Amino acid sequence: MKFTTFLSGVIRGMIFLLAGGVQAIDGVANYYTQQGVAGSCGVYHQDSDHIVALGPAWGHNTNCGRTVSIRHKGTGRVTTAVVADTCPSCPQTKLDVSVGVYEYLNGFLALDLILIEWNFV
Repeated sequence: MKFTTFLSGVIRGMIFLLAGGVQAIDGVANYYTQQGVAGSCGVYHQDSDHIVALGPAWGHNTNCGRTVSIRHKGTGRVTTAVVADTCPSCPQTKLDVSVGVYEYLNGFLALDLILIEWNFV
């Protein structure tokens, strides 16, 4: 019985991956400024660029250059951003986003965390 349940889960997972499905991650985001310094991925960016920083649970710089899709749960707005930095204090579900991403998703800058769902694309 346990083997059948395990095998069923493996098959469902393989079908999901082959179909290109990507699980969205429920999380939060806040913004950070570039301050004229290159991110941990080694590239300089403007505050208006659509970039994000991931927490250490995602590996140090292993996701540099990958694109994420981010949806604001309140406004419904969706955008994409490139991983360009590391956020040492961020748990796995939290993103630090650039001013440009935050303003686009939220409509204005605020000191509040915004509720998001996100995934790699």
